[in-house]
Amino acid sequence: MTGYRTAKAAKVNYRLGANKERVMFYKRREVLKQAYKPIVLDRYPPEGADRPETPFHPSITQFCFPMGISLRKEEAFKTPESFDFFMTDSTGQRTFGTCLVFDECLDEKLRMSMHKADVASETGGKLWTQKAIVILSRYSFMESFKSILCKLYQI
Repeated sequence: MTGYRTAKAAKVNYRLGANKERVMFYKRREVLKQAYKPIVLDRYPPEGADRPETPFHPSITQFCFPMGISLRKEEAFKTPESFDFFMTDSTGQRTFGTCLVFDECLDEKLRMSMHKADVASETGGKLWTQKAIVILSRYSFMESFKSILCKLYQI
């Protein structure tokens, strides 16, 4: 199987069966125009150590990044932005959240793990993405949570 890349599409030559040469063209995904699914990188208490009365909500990523995460050539947030939300479970109990969203430069190791041709052709330099730190609580101390998150961000 041999192939090469162009600016917008890729061509792949391959054989199917005995001496039947085929050519396939496909549109390449553009790295900067995709929305990536956010995941939880770290949490406290660690996974499996949740209290029965306060389980961890796996949908928390949808509250922090409802449109997904994107990659950009330049920093969008010069200063972190914060917002508050609350989730109501099936019993009517509320969980309050305060989220601090900021930009972070993608590290070189992660950038190189992406397809080199895609990243090089579209970016040519640093890539920025969003990250968030969140406090979830049964209590609505939103201003206190925001000041704690700001201190954590500074550290």
